Amino acid sequence: MNDSTNDNPTTFVVQAAFRDAWDAFYAWEQEYCRESIQNLALQELEEDEDDEDEWEIGDSETLTADGFCIQQYQNGRTVTSWLPVEVIEVTALFPECSAYESSPLVSRSVFHGDDPDSMSFIPFADDPRFIEIPQDGDQLHHTYYKEFEWQTLDDPDTEIVISAAAQNLMDLNNMTLEEIDKTDVFPLHMQEIVNLGRRRDLLPWLTTSFSRPEFGYGAREISTFCNNLNCLVSHCMVHWEYSPIPVKQIPKKKNIRLSDDISGPCSANCFLHGNPPYIETHWTPEDIEALHVMLDHAPDITPCELTTICRKPCREIFKRRCAYIPDDLVDTLPRQRPPMRSRNLKIRDTDHHAFTPNIPCEHDGPCDAHSGCLCFQNSTHCMRNCQCAGHRKPCIRRRTGCDCSTRECRKKPCSCFMENKECDPELCHKGRARYLDDCTICKNMAIQCGRQKAVEVKDSQWGLGLYLLEPAEKDDYIIEYVGELIFEPSVDTRCDLARHRKRNYMFELNKTLTVDSTYLSNESRYINHSKRPNCRSMTKLVNGEHRIGIYANRRVQPGEELLFDYGDNFFQSD
Repeated sequence: MNDSTNDNPTTFVVQAAFRDAWDAFYAWEQEYCRESIQNLALQELEEDEDDEDEWEIGDSETLTADGFCIQQYQNGRTVTSWLPVEVIEVTALFPECSAYESSPLVSRSVFHGDDPDSMSFIPFADDPRFIEIPQDGDQLHHTYYKEFEWQTLDDPDTEIVISAAAQNLMDLNNMTLEEIDKTDVFPLHMQEIVNLGRRRDLLPWLTTSFSRPEFGYGAREISTFCNNLNCLVSHCMVHWEYSPIPVKQIPKKKNIRLSDDISGPCSANCFLHGNPPYIETHWTPEDIEALHVMLDHAPDITPCELTTICRKPCREIFKRRCAYIPDDLVDTLPRQRPPMRSRNLKIRDTDHHAFTPNIPCEHDGPCDAHSGCLCFQNSTHCMRNCQCAGHRKPCIRRRTGCDCSTRECRKKPCSCFMENKECDPELCHKGRARYLDDCTICKNMAIQCGRQKAVEVKDSQWGLGLYLLEPAEKDDYIIEYVGELIFEPSVDTRCDLARHRKRNYMFELNKTLTVDSTYLSNESRYINHSKRPNCRSMTKLVNGEHRIGIYANRRVQPGEELLFDYGDNFFQSD
């Protein structure tokens, strides 16, 4: 508990709640540990008089070159048996492998941020070749850290206790997260507890996860779901620092128009078959709330799509949609006119060297200097997840998308291509981009759709290399370069290790983040360097975040090794 000299009564209330939470936790922990230990104790089995083949293995003799002795306890007597051992000498059955660090395969980059200030262990402690001599003005490697990790071990139970104390303060004292933070009693900020509570297992002491009180059950479930179009998964590991609740959308389609984008019935219970007599399934209050939350944030989604999410018959979902969003309500809702674009609008999100995407803005009023809009401060477009979308007056900073209905979006007329962006499936091609899975029209959505080529890692002239297994035409997307997203301080500390290993997998993403494929990667990290490359790397803005794609410079045949130019900066830093 932080020491505080503040005489504010609110501070005393928070301190008392924090103390009560610790007392309740310790009282529960003793009984929980006692039960856990008892469950680990050996359970005595009931003896079966008819079963004479039961036996237990006791202490065995020391293993020798010939075998070892086993003592069997059977029917109250000891039976000793000898188990011979066959020794097989294995010599040179496997070829020697090249020196590479193993790394788990990932399909998306994972946000890591900064390495801890504490050092977990001394790197290369058993390697005399690792000499901590600063190069080019760099500092010694161990001076990047403050202490060893074992010197500052954090108590993971603190998060649970803070969650319980904060939940009691909100339920019993009607306090907000901001009021709790102002007391400076808890060692962690409330937003950290909210984010951590979504991504860690709860002890049986807490029956529900900590969440903001203004959100209902269904909204709490959605709060763990990343609504960035690059993710659309729960417990996202890329945008874990900020997972905004989606903005409620205004319905545009009447119930009679929901069938316009459907080619045919989804099942025998599809709403397209009408409403014949049938026995309706049981809907719990949680089921109804989940459907209403879906309709609040995606009101024009079809019942055929909702039947997969809600696991209810399509016609029943349509019936409840008609009751929740009647046609006369759609007629009375205000319509947003297209925003008037200002010629003085400053946008600089086309160059990844000078721009880092910000989190979605969340404020009252228009996106200008007076509202503290993050998109305005960063001179970028507002994204689909920005909270300014809920205002009646449309935001002038929002992108409009391209309309290259007869082009491939890989040439100059496409505004998205010219701005180093991938097309937005909700904005480009008048909203038809989301249905272009056959790639017949839009070819500027390859990264977000995962349309990579088949590749294989095998021996190369420079150790291991990456080879293409299918033909690729010029400008075709091949694969994405993925890894850990780290900040500049972590780049400095990892460069010492990369220099010693003589293998560097760090790739600059923008002025703030770097992609490091040393400990997390896919096959792309095995692409070797060449001054005559057959592919190139391009950093594109994909649905509000930078991602690195590898594209073909020319036609590449199957079996050909993929090579691209690392750049002069790579070898200078090495």
